[in-house]
This record gives sequence, C-alpha cells and structure tokens, in this order.
Amino acid sequence: MWTVLVGTLILCGCGIVAGVTLVGAARVFAVKTDERVETIEALLPGANCGGCGNPSCYNYAVKLVSGEVEPNRCVLSKQESLQAIGDILGIKVEAALRRAASVCCLGGMVAAKQYEYAGMPSCRVAVLYTLGDRQCQWSCLGFGDCSKMCKFDAIYNKGRSIPFIDADKCTGCGACAAVCPKDLIKILPVGFPYVVCSTKERGKAVSKECPIGCIHCLKCVKGCPEGAIKEIGGIIKIEYSKCIQCYKCVEECPRKILKVLSTVRQEEGATA
Repeated sequence: MWTVLVGTLILCGCGIVAGVTLVGAARVFAVKTDERVETIEALLPGANCGGCGNPSCYNYAVKLVSGEVEPNRCVLSKQESLQAIGDILGIKVEAALRRAASVCCLGGMVAAKQYEYAGMPSCRVAVLYTLGDRQCQWSCLGFGDCSKMCKFDAIYNKGRSIPFIDADKCTGCGACAAVCPKDLIKILPVGFPYVVCSTKERGKAVSKECPIGCIHCLKCVKGCPEGAIKEIGGIIKIEYSKCIQCYKCVEECPRKILKVLSTVRQEEGATA
C-alpha cells in the first residue's frame, strides 16, 4: 500500500513540475501576435478561397498587418470592410477589380465529333485520347472536372455540357482553371469583354470543326479604338489595361464570340 502511495505522489510531483515548466516555456518563447490581425480577420469574408494568393483569411490578415500585400486583393470584401481595414492600417484602400472564372469555349458539344467516347466521364481522362472526342482540339470536353473542384458552388453542369459559371459566387480562386486539362478556364475582370473561344485555327478550318468557333477575321482587332485587342500566338487576346469598355469589339464580331463577363449567370453552353 505504502509503495503505491509513494509511486502516486512521485507521478503527481513529476506532473506538477512538467506543467510549471511548460507554462514557463510558453511565456518565455511566446510569439506576440499583433491585435490588429484578429480585428482585420473578422472584417474579411472568411471564405478561405485563396483568391488573394494566401491559403486562408488569417494568413492574409497577417500579411496585411506586416505590409507584405495590398488590402484590396480580396475581391469578396465589400467597400465598407475595405475602408475599415484601411482605417486600422492607416492607409487609403480602393476596391479591387472584381475577377471571375470563365470558360473560353462556346462550341463544346456542338463541335464536330471524331469518335464515340465511352471512357470514364472525366476531362482529364478523356483528353488522353487524342485530346478528346471532338475534332476541335480546343473544345471543352464538358465532363465537369472544374465543377467538382469548386467549393463555392459557382460551377455546375447540365449533363455533358460547357459548365455554367455563376460569376457572382465565383471568388476567382483559380481552382477550376488549374484542373482544366485544356487550359480553357481563365480568371478575367468582370464587366470587360472576353473571347469565348480558344481555337488557333482560321477560316474554313474552324467552320469545319465548329460552326460557332472564332474564324480569326480580326474585325474586333481592327474595330478597337484603343488597340486593346491583338492576335498573339494565334489567339485573340485583350489587354485590359487599355480597354475602355466601349464594347465595340462585341458589336463587330460576326460570330458573337466576344461576350461581356458579368455577375449575371453566363449563358448556357451547348449540351450533348
């Protein structure tokens, strides 16, 4: 009995000593946290989407306090929240340019078929077989790998089709763009025109593969008063720093390949 009691007392004593040691070490080696971090984190949306380039809103708040990043990187923050963050940091903050994902393909299942695909319903698998079952190698395969990656319910498919993207829900995190095996999803500024086709073919070759693809007539390039649209590497690209949102390119396009990215749900893509 006496042996058990002594053993118990020794164990209790060791526990107390260890506890005191740990408390002392915690106080000595404690990392002091700036109180502004928690305050700023509370003002952020808490989506932890990664759209600002950081893994979480907390990490973003830490970098804001240290001055490593700009306060307007979070596109989900409202202007009043941004202003409150600016007041805490003692700087003036302007709202960030809203960005959202867009599928740069309008044809999809409308594009001419080259064979019957009966494999796994996955874009990443289907692309291994001659880049998919459509003749246009730049066409969306429509299996929705991107929608499965979106944790904000901003992308969804109706059967096998070009995914719908709700730009109002999209955070611009880029997860969908990263998983697209054909690099058809781009993160673009809302309210600006964009080219809903990624083909590098021209003229009759395009018409043979896809009846609604970009034929590279260059009317949009010639019609832009600011020279913001150019053909680079066989692709029509828009330099958004020059774009004045006059939308003349949208009006000039004979195939209606240029659209305006808005927070209104994008129109439905062609289904199988």
